[in-house]
Amino acid sequence: LSELIEKEKLKDSFENETKTLSQGFTSIGISHYLNGALLESSPGEVLGPFETNRGHAIVELVSIEEFDSTRFKGQQSQIKDIIFTNKQGQLFQEWINGLKDASEIIDNRKYYF
Repeated sequence: LSELIEKEKLKDSFENETKTLSQGFTSIGISHYLNGALLESSPGEVLGPFETNRGHAIVELVSIEEFDSTRFKGQQSQIKDIIFTNKQGQLFQEWINGLKDASEIIDNRKYYF
């Protein structure tokens, strides 16, 4: 891929990004198809083309960072709190929607205006 970039002088249109799968990429956004392909590939593989919201992309997997268990342990409670808050908000919204669906609303504005 790097030879093609140099040969065609396309260097300005390519970005070298280091991201986690959940972050997405600045140039192409988040693509679940791309994430799945990256999970199944190994360093050095060229993947694509993928259709994204921002166009098409060809991706080369340069390297994979090893899992850092000590870093995870430090962030574990924060991750748990985020997941709990998201689930709590989702359940509250479902409860409110259920109340709205089960309610019978009578419009009495005609008596006041």
